[in-house]
Amino acid sequence: MLQIKSGLVWAWAALLACGLATAAPPLYRITDIGYLPGMPASLHTAAGINNLGDVVGDAGNGVTRPIKPFVWKADRGIVALGRAPEGFEWYVGRAVNDDGRILAGLRELATGAVRTAVVSADGTTTIAPAIAAAESMSPVDIDHAGRVIGAFRQGSFSWKPGAQPVVRFEASPHLISAMNDRGRVAGYTARRVGTSTQWRALLLGTKDRARNLGTLPGDRSISPFSQARAINNLDQLCGQSTLEDDVYHSFFWSDATGMIDISDAADTQSDCTGINDAGEVVGTRGFDQSAYYWSASTGPLELIDLVDPADPLKAAYAEFSPRAINQSGQVLVMARRTDFSGDPAMLVLTPRR
Repeated sequence: MLQIKSGLVWAWAALLACGLATAAPPLYRITDIGYLPGMPASLHTAAGINNLGDVVGDAGNGVTRPIKPFVWKADRGIVALGRAPEGFEWYVGRAVNDDGRILAGLRELATGAVRTAVVSADGTTTIAPAIAAAESMSPVDIDHAGRVIGAFRQGSFSWKPGAQPVVRFEASPHLISAMNDRGRVAGYTARRVGTSTQWRALLLGTKDRARNLGTLPGDRSISPFSQARAINNLDQLCGQSTLEDDVYHSFFWSDATGMIDISDAADTQSDCTGINDAGEVVGTRGFDQSAYYWSASTGPLELIDLVDPADPLKAAYAEFSPRAINQSGQVLVMARRTDFSGDPAMLVLTPRR
């Protein structure tokens, strides 16, 4: 259950007031999205899922096999994106919004620089203008309106194809992780403390105003650290923070609760990878990086234990690693097949409420 520490009872009350402590844990059924034809299973990676359950990712290694971003839809299966624009090759498939616009990365053949691109539902590819010659610009996230955030060597940027030039964030975090549909960004930023550099979780506002979220209450580490990994449309975030030296716990943050610990007390390593508007969080914990599900009513639970025991596919997979959770509560997972192949598998877990 949620660890309610001294001085944080008010945070539990705030979660109740927000309606985040009322739901029973879900029971999931598994959908295996398969692989691109002719591409080895070991070279597939799932990256993002939209609210319709569509999945984007990529396959290949760029050496023996060219990288091919793909999209999976329940009604048509897994399909590779079309040919890359002239002078480029595909580099990564990153995210997909509810309009079917895919955020991807291209590698410029002449310079080797990575460029951010959006592929529309009709297959049209629009490439973000370069910030500087031969400057790599890596894609990070896309929202429902088609706004994009990304990262380059000296910071981060936003861009909307056809409507907005590339804009650098003035309060530029070292790393950005995710964006919600309000244009708010999660990440982390550096701060100088004496002669050392420390990192703090960050909420970046629509007017480029950065909010330092600090670290978990009671943090006793010599070098405090935190990073925000995901954000929902209520501006609630999840991420990772030090608790003491070499102990990193997952956190939930909201304006009402501040930063609260959502890990088991015995956890020494945990992190979060996704949060939805219901306040459901997924992530990994322990040195074996087992997958967990968290809500304010359930506390942290083993994700694999929430798969329907009657699902015939349950025994076919192990080592779940969640990538994201959508507004319907579907969880995108990388897993390992339990058969002799041991191949990676890309799964969508759909809840039965």
